[in-house]
Amino acid sequence: MANPKPAYTGTAILLHWLVVAVLVAQFAVAWTMPDIGRDTPQTILISLHFSLGVLILFVAVIRLLCRATQRQPESQRLVCCRGRCGRRAPSIGCSTRS
Repeated sequence: MANPKPAYTGTAILLHWLVVAVLVAQFAVAWTMPDIGRDTPQTILISLHFSLGVLILFVAVIRLLCRATQRQPESQRLVCCRGRCGRRAPSIGCSTRS
């Protein structure tokens, strides 16, 4: 039996897991940060927390741009168009409406 074609591209998978990894790091840094107020001096943790937030935004925007230029995997389009996504979560690639 031949290997089935992956549902998503390698780029999409890489960007997805990169966002997950940076989010985990962001939560770890946030958990160890001091409380922030007006007079809180900027520490390495605060700077790192800010930088990770910008990185998450940057990678998420790149992921959305890639998603806009690539077609949705056929298997995902079929699942959604058959009504499994429901009315509350329509798919970008699904042209039928229920």
